[in-house]
Amino acid sequence: MKWFRRKKPNRRSTPSESRRVNWSRFAGIAVITLAVVGVVAGVSIYLRDIEWERFRALEITGELDRVSAGEVRDVLRPHIADGFARIDMRAARLSLEALPWVADAAVRREWPGTLVVALREERPVATWFGTALMNKDGEVFVDGAAGYSGVLPDIGGPAGTQHEMIRRMEEIHAAVSNSDLQLRRLLRTDRRAERFWLETGND
Repeated sequence: MKWFRRKKPNRRSTPSESRRVNWSRFAGIAVITLAVVGVVAGVSIYLRDIEWERFRALEITGELDRVSAGEVRDVLRPHIADGFARIDMRAARLSLEALPWVADAAVRREWPGTLVVALREERPVATWFGTALMNKDGEVFVDGAAGYSGVLPDIGGPAGTQHEMIRRMEEIHAAVSNSDLQLRRLLRTDRRAERFWLETGND
């Protein structure tokens, strides 16, 4: 005996049902999209609200004699105002290094709310014509030595010879290192004639 299976008639969706399916799919995608946008907006608002508050501490390291914490705070204030997430670290570092007594600076964020600043101060080794302070590289970093109370050798020479004069000063220091004499002043003329005075006043 043969068994016959009656075929079920194919059920085709009507145009109205197709539209309902498409609208349902569109509505689902729209809900997901709105949810994602809502999450992103929520995170953005959260970050914006915490950015300033997250800077709860300023940590300054380094052997500092001339640079005060107040100066550092004043310089960093406009950068900190940008917030923990958006602060321009390079701009903050360059602003610190623009301070006369700062040789170099490093700035980093430490979660959750600390800005860590490491500073290295300039160390003067001589005065330039008695009016400016110079470092070991022959750079004038303070144009005006009136507020400095330390005793330094004074050197002077043609414009642009600062680095060369610092090297010459070191040579003289080395030459008298085994004696009690110390260099007090070193001058060079435009014709490269030199005179120097030791602590005893001999020239």
